[in-house]
Amino acid sequence: MKALCIALVSFALVSCGRSSSPSAKQAPEPTTTSAASAGSISANPNPVPPGPGQGQTTITWTTGSSEWGQVYVSKNRRAEQLFAGGSSGAKLVKWIQPNAHYDFRLYEGKGHQKLLGKVEVTHHS
Repeated sequence: MKALCIALVSFALVSCGRSSSPSAKQAPEPTTTSAASAGSISANPNPVPPGPGQGQTTITWTTGSSEWGQVYVSKNRRAEQLFAGGSSGAKLVKWIQPNAHYDFRLYEGKGHQKLLGKVEVTHHS
């Protein structure tokens, strides 16, 4: 009798929350890979308004939590360089050159591995 009770309780726990009905609705799959990817990064203005010489834009970012993040920048697809860090922030960039392409990427933590967001900045003369 004790073995039967244990088997019934185990079955109830395993099947709890499952539905064998094909009409049972499940929550849609998220479009992001994880909750941490709720981070965002933006540039304003973007594109940088036309004009001679260097232009400027403000890069704004948030990791979407209190977790640290790092923003890296690359010019014309070259190697990334550390630009800024923090769980959120904004930084004025005064060195956007005409006809150049800048990629600003926000990474989770300090490992420079998990991308949370990116923005491409351009400035046409």
